[in-house]
Amino acid sequence: MRISELAHAAKVPLPTVKYYQREGLLPPGRAVNARESQYGEEHLSRLRVVRVLVTGLGLTIAQVRHVLDVLDGPQRDPYQAMGEATKNLPLTAPPSQTSTPDDDVAMVRALGFTHIIDPQLAGQLGNALRWAAESGVSVTPELLGAYLDATRQIARADFEVIPRTNSRESVSFAVVGTVVMEPVLLALRRLAHEELAQEMEDDEG
Repeated sequence: MRISELAHAAKVPLPTVKYYQREGLLPPGRAVNARESQYGEEHLSRLRVVRVLVTGLGLTIAQVRHVLDVLDGPQRDPYQAMGEATKNLPLTAPPSQTSTPDDDVAMVRALGFTHIIDPQLAGQLGNALRWAAESGVSVTPELLGAYLDATRQIARADFEVIPRTNSRESVSFAVVGTVVMEPVLLALRRLAHEELAQEMEDDEG
């Protein structure tokens, strides 16, 4: 297909497709003459991934490039790729300078994590908890434990649907699926809050 047909199929404006190409997010097509290139299903698949990351999740070009670098990098275990792609994505909590990486790793170990702990991920949790405290939100051990139990169950569910091969397709499924599903988790949490509030209101009425 021509680049205009690629843009139409992916529902991305043609100037945007060309911009993604200039930024290296979309590989060039196969040149058929000096002015025209042909694009295949692999280009359409990549363009759809970029569209979701940029338009759906609001990632910057640099963040999208990092996710794509993981997808295009050396063959690796899909679970490792999942972690590598997502740990560099932004969280809402701003960075904090009030603790050290060792402090955050020790805090995570105190929650019961016994395996190797990535200091960057530990720092993200530490920042989020400190931000909550500075905002006047008390995160009790009981609340944090409930969140931990729920997210461990979610993590198991995530891993169960990943194809159990180390193919490029399974890595892509793990990475893109994890990134895209994070907003789903947030939306489900908000729906559950609304449902529970209505149930409590009905009980009081």
